[in-house]
Amino acid sequence: MKVITLIVLALCLFSSVKCICGEYQAKNGTRYSFAPITLHSPTPNRQTLKATDDVTDNDYEVSICGHATDFKLYSKCTKKDAGAYQIIGESCYPVAGTGNNYKITEESSGLKLTADEYEDVGYYRTLVVVAICDEKAKEPKLKFVSEQETQSSHYEYTFELSTEYACAGRAGASKPIGELGVGGLIMILFLAAIALYFIIGALLLKFKFKKEGQEIIPNVEFWKDLPFLIKDGPMLFVDLIKKRKYSEIV
Repeated sequence: MKVITLIVLALCLFSSVKCICGEYQAKNGTRYSFAPITLHSPTPNRQTLKATDDVTDNDYEVSICGHATDFKLYSKCTKKDAGAYQIIGESCYPVAGTGNNYKITEESSGLKLTADEYEDVGYYRTLVVVAICDEKAKEPKLKFVSEQETQSSHYEYTFELSTEYACAGRAGASKPIGELGVGGLIMILFLAAIALYFIIGALLLKFKFKKEGQEIIPNVEFWKDLPFLIKDGPMLFVDLIKKRKYSEIV
């Protein structure tokens, strides 16, 4: 019974997992999340993706799912609460906001992430990142594509991001079954099996074995003891710890 309880808890956890940044479900049901690029980085400096415009020699720093305060120790651009910067000499210009409000669309080249327009001292800047599937790109690679003035004082900065997180079934991407995901489906099947167990068991006990009252509940004595079994589970661990401490003292 203790094993069954642990299984149910695990299924609940897996079926309720949510990503907090750059999450998108494609038309074919594939779900993508770019949050691991920032949030699950093994080393802090991977939180900042860097690229250079080879024509103007301007540098760029981008945090896909974070903002300046996330990587301020690894960047000289710390004056604004922004998710991306254009660096010209010693000056930093915010290109995007906090980076977790993306409009995501499917393009022929990959997934297009368009951040909310960012206003700074009369200039309006938009960050566009086209995420391209590269199963070999364990380290995400950012490439500068273009800087365009779309209208007066409005600029758009486009980048290509090669990453395994843009590949179906890899890392941050998953293939859910319907809207529930695999965990949700398993949870539904498990609950359905429990319901069938009680319904079929009760019918057999009532009509075949002529049971009445509480006796039509399958394994009724087990279910009566269930609260005590659940209580005994944690107590078992407590007793083991106490015995270990006692043996250490002896």
